Amino acid sequence: MKVLWLTSWYPNKINPTNGDFIQRHATAVAQFCDVQVIHVEKDDKHILQQPVEIITNSDGRLNETIVLYKQGNKIQSLFNYKKLFKKEVKKYIAENGLPNIVHIHVAMKAGLIALWLKKKYNIPYVITEHWTIYNSTALDRFENRSVFFRKLTQQVFRNASLFISVSKNLAGIIAKKIVAIPYTIAYNVVDTSIFFYKEKINTGIFTFIHISTGKEQKNPEAIIDAFIDFHHQQPLSRLWIVGDMPQKLHQYFEQKKLPIGIIEFKGFIPYEQLGSVVQQCDAFVLFSKRENMPCVILEALCCGLPVITSNAGGVAEVVDENNGIIVNDYKTNALTGAMLQLISQYENYNRRSIAEKAKSMFSYAETGARITDAYRQVLNSC
Repeated sequence: MKVLWLTSWYPNKINPTNGDFIQRHATAVAQFCDVQVIHVEKDDKHILQQPVEIITNSDGRLNETIVLYKQGNKIQSLFNYKKLFKKEVKKYIAENGLPNIVHIHVAMKAGLIALWLKKKYNIPYVITEHWTIYNSTALDRFENRSVFFRKLTQQVFRNASLFISVSKNLAGIIAKKIVAIPYTIAYNVVDTSIFFYKEKINTGIFTFIHISTGKEQKNPEAIIDAFIDFHHQQPLSRLWIVGDMPQKLHQYFEQKKLPIGIIEFKGFIPYEQLGSVVQQCDAFVLFSKRENMPCVILEALCCGLPVITSNAGGVAEVVDENNGIIVNDYKTNALTGAMLQLISQYENYNRRSIAEKAKSMFSYAETGARITDAYRQVLNSC
């Protein structure tokens, strides 16, 4: 099966981690299909030395074409985006023939190219959405977008043959706010050769780990405050914060004047090395204001860590009393209470079983097979 992926987000030299979870989805599907990814992105950081740069990568059945172009004004940028995208799609078709199916990741703007392909060649497409703008608490929520943006997004979804959602929660939101179309679930994927169960050496220090970008929606200040309160009651504990955190969060932390070692900022850690860091910890904590299906929770579960998380997005679909605690209140003392509850019942968590179940749900093999089955479902109905 030949599958053409059109991505609105995808890792590249301008934004190396943006959409890395989409790349892992592509790797998973490439175990079953021939996947060609085409991604076009403007250079909003002004690093290109030429008007257009094209990078190609090939790894077995996964082929990537990344097109980067210099940013112009808003209208010119959109014109260049569509022109460059169509050019690469036409080149792919000329060399490989028409794909069996098209898969969009993030409706806007790559969905515009899928609409063109469907009209020109009658190629069906499916869509996976990852954006949190459909959440009513998002600062940049869908309802506040321009009429142009909203109408085009609705058009992209209406013409899709299937919505492959990363959670039931998101599928429900899309049905309510955009359009009700058939959907199936394919959770985000975890590289289980990196994130897997490994028995932790007991250091006598209970270690929480938080991994994120530290942006507003991740609510990191609340995690810091809650852990400080927890630490006062459980002194043999520490919190590791992993990720390229904004300077204002470092300043917020410095105002607390804590002794060294209680909370440690580990900085950015490459994906390939992250699993070994998670394996050194006892529990994972996330307190986001909004999510869809956060990869960091799935990765922690694959390492066998029980998880504390807010009830954001689809997390309640994968976190239960056997592998963690869901906090339904955004008050800091509620998170502290969950931390205290988790450590008091920690012996009840079977870390090996947590990891085994997570691997069966989020591995490359499982997710790749689910998405490939979705493709067959669409093609058999055409």
